[in-house]
Amino acid sequence: MDTRRPLLRPLLDRVRPALDPKTLEDVGKDLEVAAEKLLKEKPFKELQNRINDRVREVVGPHLSVSTQFGFAASAPEQLLRSLRLYLVDGKLRAIADASLGTANVLYLCLLLQDLDERRERKDSAGTVLAIEEPEAHLHPHLQRLLFRYALRRDHSVLVTTHSPHIASVAPLASLAVLRVTGETGKPEARLFSISGLELAEHEIADVERYLDVTRAEMLFARGIIFVEGIAEEFLIPAFAAAEMVRRRLGSSLDELGITVCSVAGTDFAPYWRVTSEDGWNIPRVVVTDGDPDEDGNLVGRTRGARLLGDADLIEKARSDEPDDVDLADKALRAAGIFVGERTLELDLVAALAEEMKEAFVELVGANRKKTVGRFNDAVDDHAAGIDGAGATLVEVIEEKVGKGRFAQRLASKITTAHEPPKHIKKALARIFARVPHA
Repeated sequence: MDTRRPLLRPLLDRVRPALDPKTLEDVGKDLEVAAEKLLKEKPFKELQNRINDRVREVVGPHLSVSTQFGFAASAPEQLLRSLRLYLVDGKLRAIADASLGTANVLYLCLLLQDLDERRERKDSAGTVLAIEEPEAHLHPHLQRLLFRYALRRDHSVLVTTHSPHIASVAPLASLAVLRVTGETGKPEARLFSISGLELAEHEIADVERYLDVTRAEMLFARGIIFVEGIAEEFLIPAFAAAEMVRRRLGSSLDELGITVCSVAGTDFAPYWRVTSEDGWNIPRVVVTDGDPDEDGNLVGRTRGARLLGDADLIEKARSDEPDDVDLADKALRAAGIFVGERTLELDLVAALAEEMKEAFVELVGANRKKTVGRFNDAVDDHAAGIDGAGATLVEVIEEKVGKGRFAQRLASKITTAHEPPKHIKKALARIFARVPHA
């Protein structure tokens, strides 16, 4: 709490006219009597004499002044101003003894109370509440509660924050992202919002729920890798860390400010649009599974083409002609959309077959020989190109451990000796190139 701004004073000053002046006078006299009795005690007298002696010693007898202890609050006009707010949790505690977070909440509450009383008295023509980084020293739950309360107020609220917890509960249209753009050596700070986008109500609702659940980390990212699910959230950071070490860029995506965001499915469209150059202008790529259909055409390729909204490209993505498919793939990569060959787990077999076996055994236990054998056979058969083996491999993972748990364990085994699947490697190269780094 900023003690340089005594917000309690105006609140108390408004209370005073409603008080009986005689009551204030009587309380003041009672305090004078109590104070006089206390100050007659020997320790106070001796301290007072020592202070006066010190003053005379420092400035000499001709320029010295005499001092005396007293209580200013005994005067009626000072009585209310001597009141202090205390915390009550079994015993009274001074605000100075509270945590900084508690003090900040109390400070803001006093400010809001003062603002509301001013508005009720028509002492102000309008109100804009501006809060700079209210997350300081506050627990995440308190951050969200505090900001939700501010949003319910019937006046303008302007908040600057680095907190994804606060951003996560803000209406989508109210979010503005301040980003540094421009050529190297000519940085320029610009504000980006989605105000120019024509989003359907269901798209807005989807993104708002997404930001709430993910705590809006992508708003603060310097780059985003959109993925389908939790398995990619575990594995892609591990592949990225190994790739960064090889490129001497660091050892984790955090060092570059890049976030991996799962959209929990394959509907990338709302998130692709809000992060576009017409929206928040955040560099991003999409990594999605190939998901071949019965004819061998990649559903993921068509999915990516739909993101770009190009009818001709969608037709090429669906085509059986190699030249059309090649053109579609190039267009998708140029836009930052990278499509796998099959599903993620199957694309991993070429580089991580043995590691996948190790991870599976660690999760289900070596004593479950039949289950382990079935999984190992499926890995080997898929690597050998045997039809149906891939479906069995994925089925066993889903039934026995779950894709997310399996990916979490497998990620711990990825080192610089492992190459990621081609589409992931290209996606990483693209996002590394788009995010500035030293």
